[in-house]
Amino acid sequence: MSKILWIIVIIIVLVALYNTFAKLSANVKFESLSGLFRIPSGLYHSTSSTVVSVSVGGDTYGGAVQPSRSSPVPPSVGTQPTVVPPTGFTTGQLSPHYGQVKISSVSAGNFPNSNQFSLSANSLSAPLDITGWRLKSNNRDIMIPKAVSNYDPSGFSLASDIVMGNNQRVSFYNATSPILVNLRLNECTGYLNNAYNFTPTLPNNCPSSYDQSEIISFSGSCQDMILSLWGCSEPTKGQLSSDQSCRTFLTDRFNYSGCYKYHRGDANFLSNEWSIWLNGSMYFDNHDLLLLFDREGLLVDRYSS
Repeated sequence: MSKILWIIVIIIVLVALYNTFAKLSANVKFESLSGLFRIPSGLYHSTSSTVVSVSVGGDTYGGAVQPSRSSPVPPSVGTQPTVVPPTGFTTGQLSPHYGQVKISSVSAGNFPNSNQFSLSANSLSAPLDITGWRLKSNNRDIMIPKAVSNYDPSGFSLASDIVMGNNQRVSFYNATSPILVNLRLNECTGYLNNAYNFTPTLPNNCPSSYDQSEIISFSGSCQDMILSLWGCSEPTKGQLSSDQSCRTFLTDRFNYSGCYKYHRGDANFLSNEWSIWLNGSMYFDNHDLLLLFDREGLLVDRYSS
C-alpha cells in the first residue's frame, strides 16, 4: 500500500511542475534593445550594444549584453572655400592658378622708374611656368618673356622660361636691359652695376669676398685697401697699382666673375627676385585696369588703380 501512495505523490508533483513551467513559459518574453548601452572603445571596436531583458509577470530581470558591429562613421570632409569671380567674369573663366599669383607693386605715370609692376607667388603647390602669360591694361597687351635663371660671367647664358616658386617675385620695368637679357638675380649681380647702367639699379648686397685669414700675409696698405671695399664695389685703377700679390687678389675676388666663381655653390646663391625689362612696350595710366591671363586665356588675377 505504501508503494501506491508514493507513486500517487510523484504523479501529483510531476503534474504540479508541468503546470508551473507551462505558466512560466506563457509569461516570459525576450526584448532586444539596441543602443541603450555604449561599450567602451577600449573593449570593443563597435559603437553600440544589444541588451536582452527577461520579463516574468510584472517583474523584469537583467539580460545579457552583447556588442553589435556597426560601420564606422566617416570623418567630416572639409569643404573647399567658394571662389567668387570678379565682376565681368564667370567661374569657368578663372585659371586653375587664380589667386596663386598676384599683381602687386604697380607704379604708373611718367616719373622715373614708373610704369612698372610685380608678380608675387605665395600659395603654389609646385613651381609654376609663367612665360607666355599675358598682362592686359586699358592700352597695352604684354606677353611675359623668357629670362636667364643663372647668369654666367661669360655673358653667353641662354634664356629659358620663368618658373616661379613660392615667395618669389618677378618685377617688370619699362626700360631696356643693358645686357640685353632678363635676369633672375643672385648674390653677385650687384657687381654688374659697376659696368652697366641698370634702371633701376640692381640690389647692392654682394657677399664677403674673403676671409680674414686669406689677407693676413699682405702688406698693411693692401689690407687697408681690401677692408675699404664693401658691398659690391670694385677696386679703382689706383688701387690696382699696388704690389702684384695684392693686385692679383683684388682682380680675382672683387668683380662679378670672382664673386660667381667663389659663391655659385652657396645654398642661397639664387635670389627670389627676377628682373624683366620690356623695352618701352608697357604703359599704365593712373586709373588703369590690369588683367593677368594664363596661356589658355583664363584669368589669374585682376588689379585696378
